[in-house]
Amino acid sequence: MDGDNSHLLDISTLARQEWWRKNEGERMLALTNRVYLSRLASYNREKAEAALIPMLESILKDNEFSNAWEGKKVVIKPNLLAKRPPSAAVTANPTLVSIAASYFVSRGASVVIADSPGGLYSAKLLEKLYVVTGMQKAAEESGATLNFDTSSVQKGDFPIITPLAEADLI
Repeated sequence: MDGDNSHLLDISTLARQEWWRKNEGERMLALTNRVYLSRLASYNREKAEAALIPMLESILKDNEFSNAWEGKKVVIKPNLLAKRPPSAAVTANPTLVSIAASYFVSRGASVVIADSPGGLYSAKLLEKLYVVTGMQKAAEESGATLNFDTSSVQKGDFPIITPLAEADLI
């Protein structure tokens, strides 16, 4: 972000995302109207964890998700709008992505970092995007995998990338 080192940890998009969970073989949509914010002086991992983990736990509790993540598929969607470095603050910060992914990996979930950025959508372009945005490093640090599956499934009138369609949690 800019030089003032004042960063807002905003995971309101997580709170407003379409969160999918399995219930008797069907997907159910769970939404919350809450916004979760915390001010961070920097993206120092220790301080970011202290802010992000309680928010993740609140989001999960507020949306009535169980704490049983063993074998579940979790997708972290980092808003990959452009192939820009973390300092440009265009995408989710890779430190936050790594923390969120680590949270679920440590609880036995299979975590994938996935998004369908605007424009061309190919595995080769995703590879470059993941490197520049810091998502490759986030995946390596957390034990998550990066998505290179560019297929989609139709959900109503909208195509949804396959990892999102197959996820227990986004």
